Amino acid sequence: MERDAEVFSRAGAISTDEEVVRIWQRIGLAERLKQDMLAGRPLDFVDARGRTFLSAHPQARGHGHPPQMFIYQPALEQVLRDGVDRYPNVEVLLRQECLRLRRDADGVELTVAGTAGDSIRRVRAKYVIAADGGSSLTRAQLNVGYEDRTYEDRWVVIDTEMLRPWPDHDRLRFRCDPARPAVDCPTPLGHHRWEFPILPVTTRST
Repeated sequence: MERDAEVFSRAGAISTDEEVVRIWQRIGLAERLKQDMLAGRPLDFVDARGRTFLSAHPQARGHGHPPQMFIYQPALEQVLRDGVDRYPNVEVLLRQECLRLRRDADGVELTVAGTAGDSIRRVRAKYVIAADGGSSLTRAQLNVGYEDRTYEDRWVVIDTEMLRPWPDHDRLRFRCDPARPAVDCPTPLGHHRWEFPILPVTTRST
C-alpha cells in the first residue's frame, strides 16, 4: 500500500553496504540493483584548504559484495517496485493511504482511503509493517517511538545532476574544517551530492 502513484523523485539515502545487498540477493535483485550503484570508491579526509591528510579504500570482507556502494534512491526504489511484479500473490495498491489502524485478537483492521478522495474501505490483515517514512502515521497511532544515535545538528543536502564531470568527482571527501565542515559525495547515474551543517551564523547570503 503506497500513498503516492510514482516513486519519490528526490534522492534520500546515499549509500548501502554488503550486508544489505545480501538481503536483496535473497529476493533475486542484487545484481540488477548493483548495475545502478558506484562501488569501490576511495575516500579522503581533507583540511580547510582541501589538502588530503588521510585516505582510505574500503576492503571487501568476504560477503560476496563490495563493502560500500553509493546509490541513487529513486532508481533503487523503481527496481524494487518492478521486482514485485514477479510475485502473482502480491498486490500493490498505489494512491492508497492508511488513515486508521485498529488491533484486535484476530489481527489488524485498516481504514484505507484513496488519495484522490474517491474511496474509503476497510482491509483485514494478520499483521502490518509500518514502513511509511519518518513521519509515519501508523507508528504515531501505535505510539511507537524512534530512538537513534545520530546527531541533532541540521544539515543542508544538495543533490545535483552533473552536466560535466570534473577530476576526482567520484571520490568521497570529508572536509574537516571546524569553521565549515562538509561532505562531498559521489552518486551514480550522473548525480552528485554535497552536505553542509547549518551553523548558528548561517544566513541567506552565506
